[in-house]
Amino acid sequence: MPSEIQDLFERIERETNVNTIYINSICAWPLIRSVLFSELQNISEVNSRNLFTHIREHLELGLAYGVQIARTIRRLPFLPRNKMEADVLLFGHSTHYTKVAGETNRSDRIMDPVASLLGDIGHKKYVLGILKPGKYRNDFHGFQRRTPRVKYTLEGIAESGLCKVLHQYGIDEQQLRTLLVRPIQVFLNSYAKTMRIFIDNPHVNTVFLSVWYVPITMGITAAARTKSIRVVDVQHGAEISGHAMYCDWSHLPQDGYLMMPEVFWTWKNNDEETINKSMGKSDKHWGIANCPTWSNFRAIQLGVNHSTGEDQDHILLSPTLKVLFTLQAPCFDTKQRIPVFVTKFLERENPDVIFNIRRHPNDPGDMNELRDLKKRRLQTRYTISDSSEDLIHSLDNSTHHLTRFSSVCIDADKRGIPTLLFGEEALEFYPTEISSGRFSWTVGTENDLLSFLAASRNEISHSPENISDTLVGLRIILDRSNT
Repeated sequence: MPSEIQDLFERIERETNVNTIYINSICAWPLIRSVLFSELQNISEVNSRNLFTHIREHLELGLAYGVQIARTIRRLPFLPRNKMEADVLLFGHSTHYTKVAGETNRSDRIMDPVASLLGDIGHKKYVLGILKPGKYRNDFHGFQRRTPRVKYTLEGIAESGLCKVLHQYGIDEQQLRTLLVRPIQVFLNSYAKTMRIFIDNPHVNTVFLSVWYVPITMGITAAARTKSIRVVDVQHGAEISGHAMYCDWSHLPQDGYLMMPEVFWTWKNNDEETINKSMGKSDKHWGIANCPTWSNFRAIQLGVNHSTGEDQDHILLSPTLKVLFTLQAPCFDTKQRIPVFVTKFLERENPDVIFNIRRHPNDPGDMNELRDLKKRRLQTRYTISDSSEDLIHSLDNSTHHLTRFSSVCIDADKRGIPTLLFGEEALEFYPTEISSGRFSWTVGTENDLLSFLAASRNEISHSPENISDTLVGLRIILDRSNT
């Protein structure tokens, strides 16, 4: 399915003129591509469950969000505020906040490393989403998430020829317009909110954000680029080469897309090369390596060293196998987060194994499946942790890693932890790594899981990035923003 989506986008950009579709005079193709990407990879679970279960899950989600909103509102008068004008703005996501063991304050694993590099350069931080109650490392401002209906024009769909291609995938023009209503509302309100922020900060020349391809960040990006402010997407995950929103942009307009960042600040050189190849070496959208990472920030700024000493030795010498199972939401052809072979394994007595089932930060819909898991008579010990648990801590306290195709497998590999991938999608995302033995793979059998657990720990390949190279990258970005 991932390759089918990739082929679809290549065909659309080859056979249609998507750059003639506009939302209020802004080329809409990046937003439409994002919506299609999400729609085509997500599998509806409603038909596989009774109506009562579906309604109950949505009520629980609403209640959970309501409680978090109430807690956030209570904290608003007491949140620290940076009222000084800024040259640089950072927009982080609430789901990226994590708390390191022994630390009082939560940190944004994506944006705090960037903020630490800015030093005396005036900057402000905004947070997208709902924060959990607690203490936070840096000052920040909230970002309005209300999406009241606003009037807009969506022009050029019929003329572009897009629906002629999508019709073969069961999507007609009316369905496409319906799919776009909510994302467009979020995009336009984010655009307007960001424009108001720029009024209060008239000297801003650079914006840093992450996960550029969702409507709220596209609104921020379009507002900034409308005012000739450079936008930098900070890499938030290891997977870029197989991601449809980073790859295979074959029909870029001459002036680029307002919805798309100019700079993609990546972790490694091969990610930079992927971006630049995908963008056709355009000077409107380009990549640069040596982005600051959470791993180094955690060690240098927070003083939390990597677990390569006595703690790690203790884990290695322990007879107990600790499996980190990173969940993912149902997508493509996979309807379950927890496959049958894992459930059957957990139902058996495995006294030397402990599972840490880690929830995905953007998948609140996993509650029903986890509830069903708890009802089973599981004999293997397990815990369930949410995404606020520091990923590096989770990895360093594990001997093995299990996932469908999450890019956590790359983080695990850097730390010498073997990964078992499962499902057909993993074969498409990591064919070279699986064939070379870097990652193990199973179609979904207990025997494969048992064989994997008998495997030895890999050699640690993690090496901290060179801070001087990171500073050079930042200087290039900031200097070019003033040209």
